[in-house]
Amino acid sequence: VCVRNQGSVAAENYTLKFYDGQTEVGSVAGTKIESGAFAMLTYEHTFTQEGEHTLTARCEMEADEFLANNMTADFYVSVQPEGVRSSMVEAYEGEDLNYYAPLNMYDKNSLSWLLYNRNDLAFESGDNISGMAFRTKFAKETDRMHLVVYIGETNQDNIMTSVPVPASLTKVFDGAVTVGDKDGGNLVINFQRAYSYAGKNLIVAVYKETTEAYSYNIDFGFYGYYSLSAVSAVAVHSAEPIDLTQVNMTEDEVRSAISLHKPSTIFLLNDQVSYHSVNFEVTDQNGQEVKNATVTFDGTVMAAGKYKVENVPDGTYAYSVSLNGETVSGELTVNGADVTEKVQLQHVANESNQKQTMVRIYPNPTDGKLHIDVAEGAKEINLYDISGRSVRRINRVPAGIIELDMTDCHSGIYLLKIDNRAFKVSKR
Repeated sequence: VCVRNQGSVAAENYTLKFYDGQTEVGSVAGTKIESGAFAMLTYEHTFTQEGEHTLTARCEMEADEFLANNMTADFYVSVQPEGVRSSMVEAYEGEDLNYYAPLNMYDKNSLSWLLYNRNDLAFESGDNISGMAFRTKFAKETDRMHLVVYIGETNQDNIMTSVPVPASLTKVFDGAVTVGDKDGGNLVINFQRAYSYAGKNLIVAVYKETTEAYSYNIDFGFYGYYSLSAVSAVAVHSAEPIDLTQVNMTEDEVRSAISLHKPSTIFLLNDQVSYHSVNFEVTDQNGQEVKNATVTFDGTVMAAGKYKVENVPDGTYAYSVSLNGETVSGELTVNGADVTEKVQLQHVANESNQKQTMVRIYPNPTDGKLHIDVAEGAKEINLYDISGRSVRRINRVPAGIIELDMTDCHSGIYLLKIDNRAFKVSKR
């Protein structure tokens, strides 16, 4: 800390105290400073608690004639676990504020794409990105914003004409964050799963939802710098939620949403991320192995009967297991070891899982036409409504795909019986 004596006489017998928030964490005795001179004082502090910290230093001296200038400006520190290192994308100068990327607070919902050229990144292929931080200036606290962050890589040098659908990238964060520091601070997003960098240009999509929008007399912004060599940010905003699976912007729409401002960004890199396998054990209501269910893991639909996922980094993942109209969903956490997840399907009455591989029913739910793939044929197919009344019946079903027309059936749940096997189907 630089302490300057602006008084008319030499200053001594003062103490420089250090604060973490409102808590005093230490102090050092000041050295004599002549009028108009300054001294550099150092205090070493080891953090024991992860998270966001606001540090200040304050001079205390009995003979001080003017107390208003005794305290430093706030110094914001994000404390990360051991093994995490930080990498700033690019130095910037000045107090440049941007109001649209990565978040726009003047609308309830906003979506931004940020492009980081590989030449600006101070990390290498194979490094694990475990989070990112932006420097903020908000005029008021914002409690529990919903953020979704996607990361991917591209050979595009700019995003002047097209941007990817966010859901086509890797989702690394889906949760709530709070901006608690007014007048400046760090918005730190610790990812729920690490992203393994492959060495190309990095593209980040950040989606924000809030219950209310700022009025235009409330100031907010993100510090950063202008990038004139390549457009780095595209931002859209809406009063209604944005479907992240179907954001298809035309070239003109992208050009109209361009921002030349790139927010100052710090990437968090974790050298201790490990990769593991996730294996699903799927059984029926009798506890017998089911061999032909479909597993969806972290948004990726796997081939029927494939139950093992390799090279999964530590993190929390959503999954679902489906068969014959029944779906079991859940979440699992990978943390330093392989994971085996046991899933039981309650409405799959297996006589033999081999037989069940011979029947496929789709689409389910259906808007009208239901396709039934009966590989070995069947004696009869019956469709019953919720009251038990038969509404469709087909005898002597040949092997192959048949079409069952439910167009004039009421919306609701139906029971489809193929010989002695029962399946639940839905009409929308």
